[in-house]
Amino acid sequence: MGSHYVSVLVPEERLGEFYARLGAWLTGDPAAAARDRPAARAAGRSRYQKLATLFADAPPQLTITFKEIERRTGLTLPPTARKYASWWANTPNHPHSRHWLEAGYVATGVDLEGERLVFKREAGDAHREPPRPTSGTQTRRGPGSRYEKLSDLFTDTLDVATFHFEEIEQRTGLALPASARKYPAWWANSGATHQGRAWLAAGYQVTRADLDRQSVTFKRLP
Repeated sequence: MGSHYVSVLVPEERLGEFYARLGAWLTGDPAAAARDRPAARAAGRSRYQKLATLFADAPPQLTITFKEIERRTGLTLPPTARKYASWWANTPNHPHSRHWLEAGYVATGVDLEGERLVFKREAGDAHREPPRPTSGTQTRRGPGSRYEKLSDLFTDTLDVATFHFEEIEQRTGLALPASARKYPAWWANSGATHQGRAWLAAGYQVTRADLDRQSVTFKRLP
């Protein structure tokens, strides 16, 4: 039996679940993955509960550096928090963002270059909007920042979602390039491409790009 080298990008907060399912597959016990999945997800949620302590006596607008977040909470932010603004998206189904949303705050600015973040106290459903990068972030990311809007597709909690290309353009405001309609490779799950980073950082991967039907299917990463 031949062997293949495979590189998999897994959201940091779901590593426990990933290793549980991988171990179950290696041992031939698929039931073990189902048993361990709730505990693994709970561990991710409980870890990020410490973020709530930032807002106990916070002012209406809180500007804070990544290092200060780590110092005050005792957490170590994952590498994705420093590489992708979409990690700070105001998405209720993410185990980290739910804690600032439940405290009544939204992320209104992410400066990856300066490693700082602005939280603003808001009411209502405004917290479901994605964070707006500052000019410093835009300078660093350049043209790739336009594809961060792809993360807007994943505000729901669906494990599998299929979108037509026109729907993607309508929901994100993007105009997909001609290569997205001509070449399946544009939809590759590659962290080396701007568009690939957007959906991988949101915790999804492409499982099928149907150029004939002009649609693409995403599945939540295990």
